[in-house]
Amino acid sequence: MPGALLHIEDAVRSGPKSSATFVFADGSRLLLSANSHLILDVIRAYGETGMVDSRIRLKNGGLDTDVSPQAGSGSRFEIHTPGAITAVRGTRLRVANDTERQVASTEVLKGRVEVMAAGEVESVPAGFGTVVKMGEPPSVPRVLLQAPALSGLPATMNQLPLHFIWPALSDANRYRIQLSENEDFTLLNLDVTVEKPELLLSDFPNGSYALRIRGIDDAGLEGFDAVHHFLLDVPPPKVMPPAVLSEPPTFLNPPPAVVAAPSRLNLETAVIKNAHLQIRWRGGKADERYQVELAEDMS
Repeated sequence: MPGALLHIEDAVRSGPKSSATFVFADGSRLLLSANSHLILDVIRAYGETGMVDSRIRLKNGGLDTDVSPQAGSGSRFEIHTPGAITAVRGTRLRVANDTERQVASTEVLKGRVEVMAAGEVESVPAGFGTVVKMGEPPSVPRVLLQAPALSGLPATMNQLPLHFIWPALSDANRYRIQLSENEDFTLLNLDVTVEKPELLLSDFPNGSYALRIRGIDDAGLEGFDAVHHFLLDVPPPKVMPPAVLSEPPTFLNPPPAVVAAPSRLNLETAVIKNAHLQIRWRGGKADERYQVELAEDMS
């Protein structure tokens, strides 16, 4: 529910086509992706000191955070996954946890974070990411993929389906695509991954949208975002006037049969003895076939 207040130990789950944005006391923001499970372990603000203690636990899924600079030595913002802890002091980063593969990842877009796992600490600067497998220390930070080039995408689209194609990134195995009506992506209309640098949407309402695309490397780390704004303005379908027949309709069934010999004979009432009965009807094409039925009564 928009505007709802969350408390310590509250849990939030997002569905397959949903997302949620959290705003913390210090102004930090967190976008929870689809199919995610988040628990608020500690959420505290200390009066007028400006100190904030926020510890959240990501059980599954992914999140995108923009953490305000922490005031005071006691301030901290931590994101816990089953195998690692990411400590933040003002930065922009993404954290994901895959429970099936038992792998967590941290991608730093601005600032610097410390990732702790298996008794070791890895300092990850902006533009780098690290992967943590359950029970193992963080991997050596690796450079994140650069943002894809979206300058060739149209600014206005007037027909469906929507078809986006962008130049492929040489080291990208997949692409993350997010679509939002908000420029700050506080709510997502679409959040999917694709294997090719191409997106096809068959049905979407008119409006102004922001499209965000980033590459995913072979380690599962997601790179920098490219954002493209476009207007979808599909005109309503034309209403056609009722059709008017210019010629009388042609019926597929043949006209009723008439007696040709003996002449002037009513088939429903006549009794014929020792007479040659000939029945004719007006037909259509020469190659048409007809079915003739003979019965003892009219039923």
